[in-house]
Amino acid sequence: MNTSPGTVGSDPVILATAGYDHTVRFWQAHSGICTRTVQHQDSQVNALEIT
Repeated sequence: MNTSPGTVGSDPVILATAGYDHTVRFWQAHSGICTRTVQHQDSQVNALEIT
């Protein structure tokens, strides 16, 4: 079975970014669409761990 990015059966590739703007953002790698933004109220995000 041949598949290409974005077709049924392919695993989505998600990127996460974090930084001085107090947010963590999750992106669809193939489309560049931000799918979720998480706001941290106290300070910038210096580290991110995904399990």
